[in-house]
Amino acid sequence: MIRWISAAAYSLSLIALPQDIGASEPPSTISSLLEQSCLDCHSKETTEGGLDLTALSFELNNRAVRERWVRIHDRIEKGEMPPQADDLPGESRAALVESLSREIHAADMADVKAHGRGPIRRLTRGEYQNNLCELLQMPHLQIAESLPPDRVSHGFDKITDSLDMSDVQAAAYLKTAETVLRAALAPSVEPPSSQTYRADALTMIRPNQNFFGGQRAFYHALENRRLERDEAGELSKDADRHQQVEAVFFRTSFQATRHHVKGFAAKTAGRYRVRFSARAVKDRGDYKLVESDEPAGCNLIASVDRFLNPDNRVASRNFTVGAKREVFEAVVDLLPGETVELNPLGLPIPRPTTIKMPPLPEGGYPGIAYQWVEIEGPLRDGDWPPPSHRVLFGELPIRDASEGGDWPVEVAADKPNEIMPGLVTRFAGLCSRGVMPAEDVKIYIDLAHAELAAGKPFMNAVLAAYKGILCSGHFLYLREPTRAVDQFAIASRLSHFLTDGPPDKLLRQASFDRTLRQREVLVDHTRRIMAHEDFEQFIRHFTDYWLDLRHLRRDAPDERLYPEYRLHDYLHDSMADETRAYVRHLLRDNRPVGEMVASDYTFANDQLARHYGLPPVADADVRLVRLPSGSPYGGLMTQGSVLKVTSNGTTTSPILRGVWVLEHLLGHEVPPPPPTVPGIEPDVRGASTVREIIARHKESSSCASCHRKFDHYGLALENFDIMGAWRDRYRGLEEGEVIKGIDRTGNSFRYTLARAVDASGELEDGRTFRDVRELKAILLEDPRQLARNFVHQLLAYTTGVPVRFSDRREIEAILDSCAPDGYLCRDLLEELVCSRLFLGELGLQAQP
Repeated sequence: MIRWISAAAYSLSLIALPQDIGASEPPSTISSLLEQSCLDCHSKETTEGGLDLTALSFELNNRAVRERWVRIHDRIEKGEMPPQADDLPGESRAALVESLSREIHAADMADVKAHGRGPIRRLTRGEYQNNLCELLQMPHLQIAESLPPDRVSHGFDKITDSLDMSDVQAAAYLKTAETVLRAALAPSVEPPSSQTYRADALTMIRPNQNFFGGQRAFYHALENRRLERDEAGELSKDADRHQQVEAVFFRTSFQATRHHVKGFAAKTAGRYRVRFSARAVKDRGDYKLVESDEPAGCNLIASVDRFLNPDNRVASRNFTVGAKREVFEAVVDLLPGETVELNPLGLPIPRPTTIKMPPLPEGGYPGIAYQWVEIEGPLRDGDWPPPSHRVLFGELPIRDASEGGDWPVEVAADKPNEIMPGLVTRFAGLCSRGVMPAEDVKIYIDLAHAELAAGKPFMNAVLAAYKGILCSGHFLYLREPTRAVDQFAIASRLSHFLTDGPPDKLLRQASFDRTLRQREVLVDHTRRIMAHEDFEQFIRHFTDYWLDLRHLRRDAPDERLYPEYRLHDYLHDSMADETRAYVRHLLRDNRPVGEMVASDYTFANDQLARHYGLPPVADADVRLVRLPSGSPYGGLMTQGSVLKVTSNGTTTSPILRGVWVLEHLLGHEVPPPPPTVPGIEPDVRGASTVREIIARHKESSSCASCHRKFDHYGLALENFDIMGAWRDRYRGLEEGEVIKGIDRTGNSFRYTLARAVDASGELEDGRTFRDVRELKAILLEDPRQLARNFVHQLLAYTTGVPVRFSDRREIEAILDSCAPDGYLCRDLLEELVCSRLFLGELGLQAQP
């Protein structure tokens, strides 16, 4: 089975590879211009840059040769080759570019028409999980991490050429499929009973439980005063009075193990309803509670109740807790053994060392007082057996498994050889993207018959066939929309684009009706999906890769230089929420593409408002807020998440930030640095600025030729520290004004404010700016390039094939159609979906 999967995947990946059919010379027009302007440097005698044009084939049917000529075309078009403008005057340059473009386009288009834009694409492991969740009706299923990580290419993990299938991966998919099928079976003949667990403050958090930071971190309270531990223990025996006790948190825990609801653990996987009562309070330093004058945020964490447990995940949205008692509710997915953790957001996290309390904040230490929590579940959804079991075996009755059986229950099948083909055919139809050919279905029916003939139990035989189907090309791969009669490929491409999962019922029906090549229908479904909550899958996945948010926690902030960021999970999470909400807004509200660079708004919550120095915001969830006039914020490149992933945790890097702007926003490729060039080392003393260090680093002319393309973008962002807060001076540990104190976690700190920040710069074309505001104004002068890059990113993400040369004309047509309205983001996405790049060569259906 493993060899078959791997061989099939390899064979399918070869479909779109053009074949060598011999060598040829460039047309005379091209040869003449190259000879006049290029051969002095790029012949067999010189071969500068390793390029000998006299020996380079012009056989453009060969993909490798064609891609090399594409690079030559692009460098000539940009004026980079030949580097002296006089060597190729403007009229001659235009003629050479036009001739090369015509030849390359024709060859690439011929390849596309013969083989498609690219080979079929394997699902990413996240998409595989989502397909299984939908197929088996198991929304709580978590299996992606059990599969090998998908390789990243061209910025995404969805690129076809990188989504290979090795023997190791095939084995992992087979094992995972078996695990999932086992989990889908009914765990018992009778449904597990739904139970309600309720705990008050003294039950959910025991009076003798220790917290880092002592009673300043947590205590029980009655009538707004702290209870001593012995007193709290005695009250727990008083059935009436202990109901009035509150569990008050002033700090989140160092490890996600200290706020668990004690006495509860899910026995079976499923959905659980969690309700709790809470209010926001403050302690003015005297261990007495007063109503808070500002709300506090919290959420729920799903985790296993054990010390130093790293396996925890956010299970609910954020709640905004006010000064008055209020009951909050959420439905969460729990796995067996998991409990719920009450997680106050934004409160200090103490270190497990000697703790000092920071100075008393104005108004008192903020906290959340919980009165009780109630957990009900697993929630029943319809009749028994569960939906996942019925997907596998329909309405066949179940009974207790025989002694020594492989499964918790067994299906009562009196005539297994007669029942089995129908079950396998039905399951194959649910799994295939379209209609699985009868000859392919027969492979799995024969497999099940062979298992039965070998004496295997009925369920084992059927599940062996199911496992094969879940690892087949019909389930694991997405294909190009090439046939007019089969529109399920369009439905599947659109759903995996916008939800990372399979088509829903309405989209499937449209594919069966063969209406998805009608522009109005396709746009309506695109907008409907974008308005659905499943669109969040796209927002999270696309921003994780396009904007690098997956690296947000890669480098921990240097606690010596930035003590305020020590263990600040809430700030990290809020920054990611801001960026995702911003991109969601650009698309759903159809905002101009220029707002990727600059806007008069952002998305902020209580924490981000303080971080950016904005007017106070009361919500724990981010929401749209207007920025003050002259604010440096607004747009993607000045958001904390982007500024964090382009820093190394110790210092900012104009190089990393400049490359990020050039590649991620403007869409210009930056070659990697030579392996012999060392990276710059920050001066944490505070004696040198980053600008001075970079100037020394670029003394080599070979370095300067590339750095002059991007360093200025990064220098404009130097007023933002490693987490995106505004600064006027760099920090150090030796030179400059000394700053001392106790940080939010109770640890002493000392750093210095050193040299002033200079955020001015000069672009490669000679335009200058004084700060990031002026740079944004310059970037806004060319919104078409921003739009072009956005379409490029979307195209690679949705099709798994980076932009080909023959795609360029279609992309320019998309931009032309969106130009009159200012390149609105949703319009760009919709035009892409309606293009041949998305729909295949058949394109939209001609309207009568």
